[in-house]
Amino acid sequence: MLAAAVLILAIIPITAFAAVGQPQVVRSSWTDIINVDDGYPYNWRLFSEVTVTDGIVTDVLVTGKANSGGDVPAGHKPYYTLQKVEMEERIIEARIPASNPDAVDAVDTVSGATQTTTSIKVSVKEALVKWNENAEKAKGAIDAINAIPSSSDKIVAAANARAAFDALKDDLQSYVSVEVYKILTDAEAEILETDLSNGAVSIVGSSFVYTGKALAPGVVVKTKGGKTLTKDTDYTVTYTNNKNVGNAGVTVTGKGSCRGSNTATFTIKPASQTIKAAKTYKVKFSKVKKARQTVAVKFTASGSGKITYAKAKSGKVSIAKNGKVTVAKGAKKGTYTLKVKVTAAAKGNYAKTTSTVALKVKVA
Repeated sequence: MLAAAVLILAIIPITAFAAVGQPQVVRSSWTDIINVDDGYPYNWRLFSEVTVTDGIVTDVLVTGKANSGGDVPAGHKPYYTLQKVEMEERIIEARIPASNPDAVDAVDTVSGATQTTTSIKVSVKEALVKWNENAEKAKGAIDAINAIPSSSDKIVAAANARAAFDALKDDLQSYVSVEVYKILTDAEAEILETDLSNGAVSIVGSSFVYTGKALAPGVVVKTKGGKTLTKDTDYTVTYTNNKNVGNAGVTVTGKGSCRGSNTATFTIKPASQTIKAAKTYKVKFSKVKKARQTVAVKFTASGSGKITYAKAKSGKVSIAKNGKVTVAKGAKKGTYTLKVKVTAAAKGNYAKTTSTVALKVKVA
């Protein structure tokens, strides 16, 4: 058949983008129609645009024009039109696998139109050769995607497959089927779901006070999709700066099927101080009979904050701002209790604390 027509080819690339799994459209180059009797080309030419769906030729569109650029010459046009339509229908009905361009040869040639119909078949074959070249270019990405499920490291496999897919140019991504592409997107969704950095970490509890020991509140770790993960199965927990007052940190790190990490913080607040009198103070009755007596008292705070006092008086006993207690002359024997408002200044991990403390003074 090729002897019936000599082909003069020119490459005409098609660069239109097609989405994943969509039919692929490939186009042959222009084919000059040659007169087999004298070897000279006719004054018109044609090309074929072939649509492939799921690997099968599902549409063919043949276009002819005069060498000068206009329509097919009037003397050839009626025959060209009939032959074009007939061959398009025959090739479509043949359900030709795109992977086998030579299958086009088995399509019957229109009787009495050997030159034109053979040229159509040759141009369709050329388009299918180009389809196979494109399919081969896409094969690396397809193989990379198909390898994800059996990979020992799906994260790396998915990243490599994504890179290979994204590197496909023009309409080559359409050679990747929807089913194959779903393997990639499902793997990426799974990886995204199991990457802790995309999820959320919350601290169990809302108030944390300094105790002198490292604080390790519980955490709730959820994936991006809201699934609650299990400690020591899906993640481990570490704490930083979690003993003294200030901001403490929590880091959760993926384990098992989970990867990545995430963080949260909680604040350790200063502890209140416990304030108390060191002891019961004693004053000799024999001295109080003659004159008032002054006693220097000492209060202590658990956080060692500086102590200050508020004036207070109860009967014959009083306390000044400087912390000195005075027992008035003539006080009778007995134990006197004076309620003293004492303040311990903030210091280190302890907050400023004010307490009313019972001070006992015994006159005996």
